[in-house]
Amino acid sequence: MTTDTTAATRHRVPVRFRGDRAETGPLTHGQLNILAWLREAGNEAGLAHATLEWAFDIPADIPGGVTVADVVEVLSALIGRYETLRTTFSGQDKPLQRVAAAGELMLDVYEAGPDDARDPQELFDEIGDSLRADPYDPETQLPLRVAAVVSGGLVRAVLAGYSHLAVDRQAIAVLKREFTRMLRDPAGRRPGPPVHQPLDQARAEAAPRGRRRAEATLRYFEEQLRRLPQCLYPAPRPGGPGASVAVELWSPAAALALPYVAARTRASRSNVVLAAACAVIAQRTGRTRWPFTVLVGNRFGDRLANYAGTLVQAGLQLADADADGFDELVRRVWTSGLLAGRHGMYDVTRRMELARRIERDRGVAFCFEPFFNNVIIDARDPGIPGPPPADRLIDTLPRTRLRARPMPPTPATVRFDLWEADRALRLDLWTGDSGRVPEGELESMLRAVERLIVAAAAGDLDRAGMRHLIGLPPIGDGGGRLLLDHCLIEPAEVQRLVDDALAPCPARVFPAVDGRELVAFVAATAEGTAHPPGPPGVTSVVQAHDRCMAALPGRPTAMTPRHYVLCERTPHDLADPAAWRREGVLDEGPGR
Repeated sequence: MTTDTTAATRHRVPVRFRGDRAETGPLTHGQLNILAWLREAGNEAGLAHATLEWAFDIPADIPGGVTVADVVEVLSALIGRYETLRTTFSGQDKPLQRVAAAGELMLDVYEAGPDDARDPQELFDEIGDSLRADPYDPETQLPLRVAAVVSGGLVRAVLAGYSHLAVDRQAIAVLKREFTRMLRDPAGRRPGPPVHQPLDQARAEAAPRGRRRAEATLRYFEEQLRRLPQCLYPAPRPGGPGASVAVELWSPAAALALPYVAARTRASRSNVVLAAACAVIAQRTGRTRWPFTVLVGNRFGDRLANYAGTLVQAGLQLADADADGFDELVRRVWTSGLLAGRHGMYDVTRRMELARRIERDRGVAFCFEPFFNNVIIDARDPGIPGPPPADRLIDTLPRTRLRARPMPPTPATVRFDLWEADRALRLDLWTGDSGRVPEGELESMLRAVERLIVAAAAGDLDRAGMRHLIGLPPIGDGGGRLLLDHCLIEPAEVQRLVDDALAPCPARVFPAVDGRELVAFVAATAEGTAHPPGPPGVTSVVQAHDRCMAALPGRPTAMTPRHYVLCERTPHDLADPAAWRREGVLDEGPGR
């Protein structure tokens, strides 16, 4: 028999805190990045939600156990030490962060009965509802909520909900580590010596050195955005759009294999997983070198290693999968990751302006969802673990599990999320359109990643060995794809884009005309309709390009025409470029 932890058993305990200063200042690059992300997602009040939930560890070996008083004392010290936990945010025209010198947080305490045998995860699933039940006001409330489950006077579980404006996942790891340390050491439950805080980080970013670094990053972004594919996985869609879905790989065998590959290559386990993902995508797409979006932790140097605040920003990393072996590919991924990390801190508003300008110039719509999102924190050099246990690997492989689940919408065609690498490799592969990338295809790619990692535990794999282990054919042609400006596109999708964007004006797209690539002929008006419904006629090639750009998002295998020819009338033979020109050319050009 179990007893539920319901609202009827909840009571609230105040956690009073005090810090060293109260001050107001500008947001950091990382905080502005999260604010822009929330606004772009259409959630203007999104900063009012605890978007990250994480459990604190409750050690089982503490003499006498952990009481609510212990948790209150530790939380008080944490909030006093780390200003980000006592900061409110203004998201107006000039965003600000305001650090409070003192205040109070309410800890929700749930009493579980003595016969409640649920494990912590089951308890978290239930008490998590209380953390997200009501939005909070970011102008007046702390970006932290905490709930605890108590049984027999001792704390069994503690769950925290954070605003992403306050912390990222690596900051949460810092807070978790400090929480556990202070539970074990009551003498250490005090604010402690000064640490680098978000207000300090904002000042560092505004200093000359910080500005120079941000400018260099924008130059790096411009170089990479000039060759960033519109879509990393340009699978054709045979029918209508599909749902957003993810498949999770749970593989104890891959987790067992990872330390051996990491030790041999002197790379982190997450880099080994990323290298395997790059090898699979390269074989499926036929593309061996491409930039892709990652989330950069930006924790470089002693000052930021234990920083409790939001630093993470999107970065651009270069994949070079044209390697002679898997070990070489892992090392290339590691090196390119360092370069991406050096260019991961910047003014997000200026980067968005830069991206929009390059999108318009190239006629593409970028997706800045990460291709690879890594939330584990891992050392680069874990040490040599000894000879690979071949028998254990073979015996463990049958325990692999794959699980599909529905997901929120995403513009990404494919996205990997690495959640765990200790007891098992827990790796998601997520698509926003299962009409393009069905569940079976997601499963086959995850299995290929697993095969590469497990086989690489015993030693390096050459190019032919990798190709054999992946065992997946290239993506189907989809009706004569074209490689233009680093993008694989389907001409039929470009035609659909132009038809939708310029309707009711007739238009025809040609792969090439007179040495120009991807040319669209457009009639200025729809004949026989003096006042056609919907958008008006097309008056210039600039207007045509504007309308095509507006209709482009969500079409990963299309790009806008590279050259437009605006004609007075529609010819009888739409398939003849010369016939279009005989109808009288009003305007022509790239429209940029």
